Amino acid sequence: MSGVDLSAICMIAVPLAPLLAFAFVAIAELSRTKPLSERVVSGVVMSASVVALAGCVWLAGSLWRSPAAELVVDRGPWFEIGHYRFAARLTIDSLSALMLLLASTLTLVGVRFSVSYMHQDPGFRRFFGLLALFEAGLLLLLEAGTIDLLFMGWELVGLTSTFLIAFFHGREAPVAAGLRAFVTYRCCDVGLLAGAVLLHHHAHASDFDTAFGAGHWPVGTAQLEPHAATLIALLFLLAAMGKAGAFPVGGWLPRAMEGPTPSSGLFYGGLSVAAGAYLLLRVAPLFAESMLARVLLGLVGLATIVHATIVSRVQTDAKTQLTYASATQIGIVFVWIALDLRWLALIHLLGHISLRTFQLLRAPAVLDDRHRRDAALGGQRLHTGQHIERIVPEQERLRLYALARARFEVDSLLDVLVVWPLLSLADGAARLERGVTELLVRPRPGHGSLSGSQLDDEDLA
Repeated sequence: MSGVDLSAICMIAVPLAPLLAFAFVAIAELSRTKPLSERVVSGVVMSASVVALAGCVWLAGSLWRSPAAELVVDRGPWFEIGHYRFAARLTIDSLSALMLLLASTLTLVGVRFSVSYMHQDPGFRRFFGLLALFEAGLLLLLEAGTIDLLFMGWELVGLTSTFLIAFFHGREAPVAAGLRAFVTYRCCDVGLLAGAVLLHHHAHASDFDTAFGAGHWPVGTAQLEPHAATLIALLFLLAAMGKAGAFPVGGWLPRAMEGPTPSSGLFYGGLSVAAGAYLLLRVAPLFAESMLARVLLGLVGLATIVHATIVSRVQTDAKTQLTYASATQIGIVFVWIALDLRWLALIHLLGHISLRTFQLLRAPAVLDDRHRRDAALGGQRLHTGQHIERIVPEQERLRLYALARARFEVDSLLDVLVVWPLLSLADGAARLERGVTELLVRPRPGHGSLSGSQLDDEDLA
């Protein structure tokens, strides 16, 4: 078997292995037979993660040894309509190879961590099934060579994120948090869908090489008219803001801590929110062609940095503080992309993902770590230095504290303007559907439903 063939098999196997693990767990749960043991479920999902990691290592090595700038698996178009071509294309370049290595490694660590953390939890099998589906979606997103495949992976990541936030559905708070994340995703994902449609319309194809010109990342120039590049870039920015928890739509991010710690650490501390930055890095040639899009991207990044930094200062629990710290770093990555510093943005993103995932996985032991440190220091407290908020006058400091506690009322404003109207609209649509269904299935007067004996008599007659 040639190296090219083996690389192609690995590219397909990387997202397929966790997808098959999810299918195995889901079918076993739906078959209504004896539930699978924790050992079997965790073993299947962990084996799939090992296969995915091994495939990512092989692909990274193949890319490094290859004289080509990228590895491509193109299975031809799914279908073609006129000048529009929907291709099944996977691509490995410098950007996707590094992200794949980190994502598959951290996911394997998260799976192993979850074996102990979720032991004897009633939702153990459900959690591992969702974890496998999340990994499949994320790896597909990172390997996608077309905007269509990227959208598929994007939606799988969003769907599993929502389910994992609302994992403890016996309590009201996780369900409300999951619903808030779902509404945010739905609203912002309109940008990705509309941007994909416009990319098809203007480039007459969905693969990134056609849209941005042949050449490996970070080289590339948008092959589009300036006004089209600006509009598509702004739509992709909207999608990235929702996934990354950027200002002003990041209110769902601290609420995501209602889910289990392993998923919180993997997704909302690192991998899931990084998908938004990855999208911007992948379509960076669009922003390079539009000064307006770059300015708006930079402003969003700066606003996220300021908002998340101030709000994090008044949080009382470690996980929420780390969540806002994550938003701050994503804001900085947005600024690097706006300045067209693509390699710096990628390096910053990789370091942030690694550190924040470790911190969130260690969050349950933070008190024990503090006590051990204090004991090692003989009871002496470390000097933390001067806090920057002390430069603010005391009266204004109290006002700033109150605003930070209320998150500057951004969440409340979005609730009134977006979330509640959408939920009311959805509730009205559900009531309308139930009413129409009842009207259609209601028996007409004099034509009541027949009993079994009446049906038998009519058949005999």
